[in-house]
Amino acid sequence: MNDLEEQLRTDLRTATSDIGSELDPDALLRVGRRVRRNRVVRRLAVSVAAVLAVGAIGRFSLNSLIGGSNPAVVVATPSPDASSPSAPASPGTAQQSISMAGGFNGVAGAFNEVRVTATSNGTTITARFLASLDGTVVADATVTRQLDGSRPELVRLGSHGVVAVVPGAVRGQSLYGTDASLSGRATLDPLGATALVFLTEAKVRAPHLQLMWEDGGGALQSTLGPVPSARVTVDGEEVVVFRSEALDSQGLWGSWSSAVNGAKPSDMLEGGTARGEGTAPKEWRLTQVGMLPPGSTDVSLTLASADGGWAQAELPDGWVAVVAAMRSTSDKSRLVTSLSYTDAKGVRHSYPSK
Repeated sequence: MNDLEEQLRTDLRTATSDIGSELDPDALLRVGRRVRRNRVVRRLAVSVAAVLAVGAIGRFSLNSLIGGSNPAVVVATPSPDASSPSAPASPGTAQQSISMAGGFNGVAGAFNEVRVTATSNGTTITARFLASLDGTVVADATVTRQLDGSRPELVRLGSHGVVAVVPGAVRGQSLYGTDASLSGRATLDPLGATALVFLTEAKVRAPHLQLMWEDGGGALQSTLGPVPSARVTVDGEEVVVFRSEALDSQGLWGSWSSAVNGAKPSDMLEGGTARGEGTAPKEWRLTQVGMLPPGSTDVSLTLASADGGWAQAELPDGWVAVVAAMRSTSDKSRLVTSLSYTDAKGVRHSYPSK
């Protein structure tokens, strides 16, 4: 076991301590180790809340009977969620406190609280972030930005923190470019913006960091632009699947991801993630995600058990996302046993090869 795995295990336990279902950090690390070899698994602690309240990003298709008819490809078009509207920007002042309690491998972080004071004239907002450790201010940063459609910038907060101000509401956030981080956010009412704070274990390398978040309407955004995504329901559970070449990341929002670079359709037959559910006998929910090139049709998937299902959705950029889920009494069970599809040129691909 390396230091990163120990960090993941500790943070997963912390992040899921208030969640009803049981998530076994050891099993998640064990089943997802192949994925992590491609890229460090995104820490669930960064945005675990996002998977509990994912937004309406697109329609879905579902095939719950293995060997049944293929689900139709669904074009995922972001749509606003009327239950969580973004507050209109208004002039005024807002003050918030963001707790960053926790730490890394039992060691306290560089700060454990951030006070945010923000003012806005309705078009421009200025927010000051004061980071403190046990009541003593240790870092200070100021962010000034327009409340328009421009991309937010990450600003360094001391040597182990970064902050940003995002227009509108935010449902979840994740930091890319660092192995371990904790995050927090606060709504700056009535200013129509949200303050984001990230505490990193390693020293910040600001030029290498990128931000991804779920906005108030349920769409995924990033500092590099909108993130192609879709909402699908598999085996009775809704998930958000995404693929971003700019971030070199694809997977399940709020759960785990792997690298886009080097990914192959046949990867669906390996790895995945496992989540423990129930008590005795323990039941596991296994999930796997694959991406097929634009124009892929006639997708066929076979699972190792009939106790599960799969779905597919066409992302806004044309890539076809395939999500499979299955319940098992073992976290080591194989999920997908075969995958086949026809590419845009009419060539049939099958895995394993026949």
